[in-house]
Amino acid sequence: MAGMTFLTLGFWALPAASQPLGTPLDGAGKATAGNDAEPADPPHPSWCGYQTLATDGMALALAIISAEKESGAAAVGAIGLYALGAPTVHALHRRPLAAAGSIAMRLVLPLLASALGAATANCSTRVVNDENCDFGPSLTGLAVGMAAAAVLDSAVLAWDRPSPTSAIPAAPRAASSLTRSLSLAPVPVRAGAGIVFGGPF
Repeated sequence: MAGMTFLTLGFWALPAASQPLGTPLDGAGKATAGNDAEPADPPHPSWCGYQTLATDGMALALAIISAEKESGAAAVGAIGLYALGAPTVHALHRRPLAAAGSIAMRLVLPLLASALGAATANCSTRVVNDENCDFGPSLTGLAVGMAAAAVLDSAVLAWDRPSPTSAIPAAPRAASSLTRSLSLAPVPVRAGAGIVFGGPF
C-alpha cells in the first residue's frame, strides 16, 4: 500500500510527465496545442521576360544588319526570330497558351499599328518616292506595334505559374508515440523524503 501511495504522489508531482518531449506548456503546466512545422510560404510566379527580350534584341540586331548590308538573309532571320523567338521560349517553359498568345500579339499589333499610321498620314504634301504618301507613317506604325508587342509579351505573358504540387504546405512533424519523458521529483515519506522517477508508462 505504501508503494502505491509513493507512486501516486510521484505522478501528481509531475503534471508534465505524461506529455511527449517538446509539448509546449502554459502557465498552469497544462499542455497547449502546438505545431512543429512552420507554415510554408506560398509559391510565387517567376519571370522569364529577360529571355523573350533577348530573342527580340537579337531580331533587332539582325534587322539593323539587314538595313546596313542590304542582306535578305538577315531580314528573313530578323522576321523569323521576332515572330517565333519569344513563342518558342514560352513553349519550352511548357506554356502553350502563352506561346499562342505571343504569336497572335506579334502578328496583330504591328498590323493594326501600321494601318493606324497609314490612316493618319498627311497627304497634303508630296513625299519623294512615296506615291501613296502613307508608306512612311505605315512603316513607323509597324515598328511601334512590334516594339509594343515585345514589351507586352515580356511584361504580361512571360510569367511561369507555380505548379499545383508546389502550393502544398509541408506536413507537420508527427510526435512519435514512443517518446518518453522521464523526470525526478522529491516526495515526502515517513521519517524523511524520497525521490521518484516520473513518466508515461
